[in-house]
Amino acid sequence: ENAGQTLGLPGRVIRHLLRIRREDIRMLNGLPFGVVPRPPDGVQPARETATQAEELVPLVPLVAFVGDEDAPLPVRDGAVSVAVMEVDGVRCGFAVERMMDVRTLLVSDATAVGLDSELVPGIAWPREDQPVFVLSPDRLFARWRLRGAGGVVRFSDVDDAATVTPVRHAPLVMVVDDSITTRTLQKTILQSHGYDVCLAVDGEEALALLQQSSRHVDVVVTDVEMPRMDGFDLLAAMRADPHLADIPVVLMTSRDEGEDVRRGMEGGARAYLTKQRFDQGELIDTIRGLL
Repeated sequence: ENAGQTLGLPGRVIRHLLRIRREDIRMLNGLPFGVVPRPPDGVQPARETATQAEELVPLVPLVAFVGDEDAPLPVRDGAVSVAVMEVDGVRCGFAVERMMDVRTLLVSDATAVGLDSELVPGIAWPREDQPVFVLSPDRLFARWRLRGAGGVVRFSDVDDAATVTPVRHAPLVMVVDDSITTRTLQKTILQSHGYDVCLAVDGEEALALLQQSSRHVDVVVTDVEMPRMDGFDLLAAMRADPHLADIPVVLMTSRDEGEDVRRGMEGGARAYLTKQRFDQGELIDTIRGLL
């Protein structure tokens, strides 16, 4: 429960439901982290220490993504209720005001409800007068990654906000490609060179993330041939949006005809790379030059 709303979190991504005492929350670089048990990989080594059996996960207020970006971490009775979720091997602890129940619900399409259908794709009615808004874990994590950090960290049981020195981020590169192999390859290359990376499966998802993000994307690397919205249309949409028009776009595609290259460059792309002659050094040098 958050701010009077009942929210549903799919059980398949939940790893822990915890009450973390306020004094056990660790502040690293001005950001709150919780200590949670590390998931077992088969049989734990007999000599593994207690420290090795634990890990730190970042803590964020869930309500920051469903209505109040500046919401504090909710503290009740000296502790924070946290749902630790995992998507694509990454974990985050979403703090909630109150945990309600674990149950099986029939979820229906929420498009017609007038909500943010990207983040809330479904709705359930355990009681006729109390809807449960079911969140998409993938969308939630995408927005968390793009939200960034720094500014002010607050706890709901403290009146005065504690000012935090903003965290210096690595440049953020968005990779847009409908091929999971290509996305994963580019993500690995970019992260190994110190860049933060966010992913989108096509132009439509990329445009939505760019428009909704509170963290600035520094460079977009996009394929051209994709379902729903291709790379050319994404480029045109970004150039038409004054908030996105200045973000450099690199087209990386298997289409190497001169007409395609001209169309991309005349449409506003800052570079055009072909997959047939893909060279990770060229990709890194191109991004470095744009930054």
